[in-house]
Amino acid sequence: MIKQTSVNDAPLISIRDIEFQTRPDGTRELVWVEKEIQAVFVREDGEVYLSAETGYPEIADYYRFTVHPDLEEWAARQGCYWEWENPGCLTLAR
Repeated sequence: MIKQTSVNDAPLISIRDIEFQTRPDGTRELVWVEKEIQAVFVREDGEVYLSAETGYPEIADYYRFTVHPDLEEWAARQGCYWEWENPGCLTLAR
């Protein structure tokens, strides 16, 4: 496992999501919105992790063994790769 104090240079991943928005007349409607997700985080023990529990399989999907290409590229620039710790979490490893 790689210990790092900052993941500020990790990419934000753009995804499409659906959410409720309130119209001027007070009614609500479901609309598609673009969101940026920061899925890389540093745990209390200092190790770098990638959450696969965001609800967005385009970030990481255990059952397809896929990780977003931007996150794969970022890990490679660190001289690392992502290793599955469990179906909901990947660890940055060397």
